[in-house]
Amino acid sequence: IWAEGTLTSNPYTVIYGGEMVPELTSMTANEWLESAKSKKLPTRFGGGDIPYKSDKYNSRATGAFQIMPDTLRGIIKNGPLTGEDIMSPQNQDEAGLYLVGPGQAKIDLKDLGNSLTTEQINRLSRVWASIAHSKGKGGKGNKEGSYYGQGGKSQKAFNEKYQEYLGLQVKDEEREE
Repeated sequence: IWAEGTLTSNPYTVIYGGEMVPELTSMTANEWLESAKSKKLPTRFGGGDIPYKSDKYNSRATGAFQIMPDTLRGIIKNGPLTGEDIMSPQNQDEAGLYLVGPGQAKIDLKDLGNSLTTEQINRLSRVWASIAHSKGKGGKGNKEGSYYGQGGKSQKAFNEKYQEYLGLQVKDEEREE
């Protein structure tokens, strides 16, 4: 959530570009897919526009984990959710864990320790554009950067935030007190 820029009062309602759409957590997975395509809310929510950011990426990343439509289709086809499941915070968390585990990054959750390895972060970088790959775009360079060529959080910063969430590091502002 931190790396994706959705760390807000309600990260589960954030769309690409940072706007919040409260209806997201009441929509089904199929409605998410249709709304990403049409950029409109379902008619049961009034059918208003969804203000995805328009830029060179034209992303339709949605929710706390900024799930793309093709990724959501894979979650529905092979993962823990159906198209009729409501994209509640709990189901978004389940989808996120699926992407870390068997879905895309293929990291055995039992292998996650107090620090992430370069390989684990590289696997995550292929799922989330905001996480840097050790070899940059396409995993083929010699400089750390986003696997997809977008801006990304460094592996060091990502690992530090991971450790902070585990309670292993003290935040900078707490050190100063």
